Amino acid sequence: MEKSGIDVSNQTPRRGLRTPTRMHISLLLSLAFLSWIVYQRYPTEVQYGHQYGHVVKFTDAERPAEEFAWTKITPTKHLEYTPCYGKFECARLDVPMDYNSTASDASRVAVAIIRYPAPVPLIHPQYGGPILLNPGGPGGSGVNLALSWAETISKIVNPPLNSSAYGSTDAKFFDIVSWDPRGVNNTTPHVECFPDNFSHDVFKLQMESEGFGSIEAKSNMWARSNALSSGCSENASEIIHHMNTATVVADMVEIIERHGEWRSKQTEIWVDTPSWKQSTAELHCDHPFARKPILERTRYRKGEEKLQYWGFSYGTLLGATFSALQPHRVGRVIIDGVCDSTDYYKTGWLSNLRDTDKIMDKFYSYCSTGGNEKCPLNTGSLSPEEIQAVVENIVSSVKDDPISVPGTASRGPDIITYSDVMNLIKDVVYTPLKLFPIQATLLTDVAYGNGSAFADYKAKHHEPSCPLNNCEKGAQPCVVPTERVGVGILCSDGESIQDWTKKDWFDRVETLVGQSKWMGEYWSSITMNCASWKGRPKWSVKPEDITGNTSHPILLIGNTLDPVTPLYNAFLMQKKFPGSGVLTQDSEGHCTLASPSLCTVKAIRNYFQTGALPAPGTVCQPEELPLLGKVSRDISTLSEVDRELLRIIEGIKDLDGPRFF
Repeated sequence: MEKSGIDVSNQTPRRGLRTPTRMHISLLLSLAFLSWIVYQRYPTEVQYGHQYGHVVKFTDAERPAEEFAWTKITPTKHLEYTPCYGKFECARLDVPMDYNSTASDASRVAVAIIRYPAPVPLIHPQYGGPILLNPGGPGGSGVNLALSWAETISKIVNPPLNSSAYGSTDAKFFDIVSWDPRGVNNTTPHVECFPDNFSHDVFKLQMESEGFGSIEAKSNMWARSNALSSGCSENASEIIHHMNTATVVADMVEIIERHGEWRSKQTEIWVDTPSWKQSTAELHCDHPFARKPILERTRYRKGEEKLQYWGFSYGTLLGATFSALQPHRVGRVIIDGVCDSTDYYKTGWLSNLRDTDKIMDKFYSYCSTGGNEKCPLNTGSLSPEEIQAVVENIVSSVKDDPISVPGTASRGPDIITYSDVMNLIKDVVYTPLKLFPIQATLLTDVAYGNGSAFADYKAKHHEPSCPLNNCEKGAQPCVVPTERVGVGILCSDGESIQDWTKKDWFDRVETLVGQSKWMGEYWSSITMNCASWKGRPKWSVKPEDITGNTSHPILLIGNTLDPVTPLYNAFLMQKKFPGSGVLTQDSEGHCTLASPSLCTVKAIRNYFQTGALPAPGTVCQPEELPLLGKVSRDISTLSEVDRELLRIIEGIKDLDGPRFF
């Protein structure tokens, strides 16, 4: 007997279903249906390709990115995805500006959402729903995070389709979904602090040229901050009263609710098509690919959709706030690089720099061990103390006598200043694995009085900011400068400090430099912006509100040495959420992605797959040490799945990681 669709002939009957095994028919159905989905969505098929080891048909989903523009998407109150950026889908979700407003003409916000689809279709029994990502900031673009990281994160949280996990009813496969929070990048409306990108760039370069260090420089920083924050907040639209973290939590609720609604509607359409009915006509009514089980499995559960989330840096504050305000919606929540919510909501920013300078101590140690081959700053067999003395002498010398660097055919003339070196170190401690070698090279360049390599490095990072009309109309990923949004978010979140004087801020500088000589002065500039910020949220949370008994335990993760979210914060926040667990990664840098660890990503995959927390006291080791290279390990003892996971995370260090402002 021959039938169109799936061939189920010559098979042994079992409860009305002729199939050798449930796993076999599930595999055949899912692969057939995956190809069918592609055909239905993109009927002009052009080529074949491989995805997760299986042959599927690709179409104009792979069309060039320049054909896509956010302005071509009409904001809707229900999720409507359109192909974008190759393998992604994008939508603009229409949500209220003010969730408490009952006015019929109340303003709306269009939230930009991006989805990297799960490697199985929605109707598959192992489809696990979306995992939402937030990159930190505040003011970080979730769209840009997804474009850089979604494919890698998908491979971390999802087992490979060619493994034994596929076909196991316990394994799940997740979408990776992110979004631009209010005021950020592709989400509209924006906070407009400058009339155009040129005036922004001039302002930024003036701040950079004035730098850190002297009383005059700090006075100029204070004055410029007042000019930026007061002018921006006084002239901004109403969005400045509706971009705080508590409001973004409400947007997250909308995203997961609308995703549940979208999931249900898409499934109803699919299972009612003639092709699907024909392919599954002989399945028993209780088979996982029969119509009734599919519809029940994918049914929209209004008011009950759960959050699955992985947030970094400030994203941990967002995750903790969601968990406190919506504890019954917590499905799986990972907060990675944990922020102290009490300190943040009090506009303190005083609990971040506990371990910052210890990362520079590690630089001295690794440089000493690696020798001149690994660390050119080590001109001989220098001890860590001697290398520290070299670095501090470099900083002192350029403070008193900046290095003049003549122009070249590829860049203009420049000088290397104290602020340049301090800004370099500030960036380096975020990602030591990636940047310790660069720091060693550039400091050596300065030590010899040359500065040309350092000037080249600066020039590469001097790119014009992205005009808003390019962000909205252009296809390429774009970043609106965080000065326009980050300040608005954190100052709206925190307690008002508008009574601060310049002396109050100078005292704060002294306090933070006492905590970290490498990061303290820069860190003090963050809250400085709030002294003149006029925008206050319509509704907000208090520091004591961030606590709760969640419907599923939260997983908190911290590095032993994190420059701005010390491990101490993870244990502090654990006490606010009973039953939650802490995983420690024994590495330097900001968040776990700064230094890949097989142990850590296995724990993360297991948490999303099973909900199980790592054993208390678990400490994971990194796969590579800054400057020194890969840690020796016997990969022959690893399973094929673990070896594949190790290959996946090897390239993580080359990607741009999350930032806390």
